[in-house]
Amino acid sequence: MCTSTDICTNGGRVSSRNRSRLLPGCGLVHGIASFMVLFYTADAVNAVTLPFAGRSWTVKESLTPVGPGPNIFSSNPNDVWSDAAGLHLTVQQTGPTWFSTEVILDQNLGYGTYMFQTDSRNDILDANVVFGAFTWDPNGTSPIPGDPNREIDFEDSRWSDPSAVFNSSATVQPFSVPGNVQQFTLPDLSADSKLTRFFTWSPGKVEFTTLRGHHSPLSFSPADVIHQSTYLDDGVTHFVPVPDREAFRFNLWLTASSAPLGGQTVEVLINDFQHIPLPPVDDTLLYDFETGSQGWFSFGTVGIANGLLPTGGSSGQGRFHSGDFSLPEVAPNFGIGEISPLGLDLSTFVGLSVDALFKDVAGQPPFVGTKELEIIVENSSGEEFMIPVTMTDTYQTFIVAFDDFQSVIDSLAPSITDLSDAAIKLVVRNTSGSGTAELNYDQIIGLGSINNADFDADLVVDGNDFLAWQRGFGNGSLHSEGDANSSQTVDGADLALFQSQFGEITGALPAVSAGAATVPEPSSALLSLVAILGWTSLRRRAS
Repeated sequence: MCTSTDICTNGGRVSSRNRSRLLPGCGLVHGIASFMVLFYTADAVNAVTLPFAGRSWTVKESLTPVGPGPNIFSSNPNDVWSDAAGLHLTVQQTGPTWFSTEVILDQNLGYGTYMFQTDSRNDILDANVVFGAFTWDPNGTSPIPGDPNREIDFEDSRWSDPSAVFNSSATVQPFSVPGNVQQFTLPDLSADSKLTRFFTWSPGKVEFTTLRGHHSPLSFSPADVIHQSTYLDDGVTHFVPVPDREAFRFNLWLTASSAPLGGQTVEVLINDFQHIPLPPVDDTLLYDFETGSQGWFSFGTVGIANGLLPTGGSSGQGRFHSGDFSLPEVAPNFGIGEISPLGLDLSTFVGLSVDALFKDVAGQPPFVGTKELEIIVENSSGEEFMIPVTMTDTYQTFIVAFDDFQSVIDSLAPSITDLSDAAIKLVVRNTSGSGTAELNYDQIIGLGSINNADFDADLVVDGNDFLAWQRGFGNGSLHSEGDANSSQTVDGADLALFQSQFGEITGALPAVSAGAATVPEPSSALLSLVAILGWTSLRRRAS
């Protein structure tokens, strides 16, 4: 659904005396077709609100034509109202002017299932009229190419073509990208005009469903399904937005025309709206290597015959494998590692917990160099996404966020598609050092959330991480941008986690008692600095 400047008054038809008392505009990006764009900004005022489905909704109104359409939007109670039946939107004429209507939820709900029910003949909606139900962020801070304002929508329209076969669509904007719009046909609703629509928005995925009748999104018959589709973030051309300041909206408006094709008032009745938050994702044990190796391997010049030490086995806690890293470098690099079977679905997790240590082998030349472990996610095409961590000779639990993994090809983080069919590798290469050493590893856990303020992934929480939080405050959504608690937003809660973790060597918790690790107390001087800078940042952003 395309939207635009939100201009609201305190009731009735807008007149010239209301011109200086309008809400700031938000702008129009696009809709399913190309429309003229008109922007309008003005001062704020107490807007008209309506109660509906247990929530408060602000009514949009404009003095002059604004997007979508463009249209003049009315808050007149004869044009838009709520009652026991639900929320009523109209396209209606007063004098020579046709007015459209739109309402905006006064809450930002984020991920979850957005459900609404209608009881109108949306199957035969006037060809010049569009009904929209959608999310929209007027701040225009989306990192998606084209900045589509976090817009996910259902739209009912024939887009001024009465003969069009399709009369409805489900879209993740921008609509111009092939595959972003799924068009379908609402059937004849003359016997029962009730419809239920919902989409479930989760990291990297949006699932759309349209049903005949009124049903719970948690319980319905397959026989009632009119349309279902799933949109996946592939990290290349298809992108699923992350939450920020978007709000859900309903509107009824005219396409690039001045009146309905039939010349009659058009009304849509929305009976209900619900938002169901996503269920929390529990941490899940993926592998416990005490039960056996998943796929021990060596590569390059390392092998049993030319210097590989014991092939490995149980260490009493997990597995161990050893290698001689002083061998002549015949290949560009060589090393040892462990790989899980391909086909692992990591898409519901935000990162991994990996237990590992790296120690010298008794009676052999000691290892000299960086005890670096590459934690790798490999997608179904063989592309590797890697993050390095530095081990010691005691078990540590390394907490790593997928946002911080980088492709060996283009340095990008893995997409949901990459994570949905993947393998996990643990690799030590000869390029880290020389000598002999033993890699030990135990459990790998998929993490539903991460409380980690090491935003630059250098395994220590320090001033650089505060700068990352400061840059991302109010507009970031990734761990590397300051999201310490996997909330997909960067806010004061992330700053609080930074303060509590300052000085901590992250990803280095004793594996046997991670919860009991000692966290160094931040110095009072640094905490004072953080408080001052944090307050300065808050004031600057707010202004």
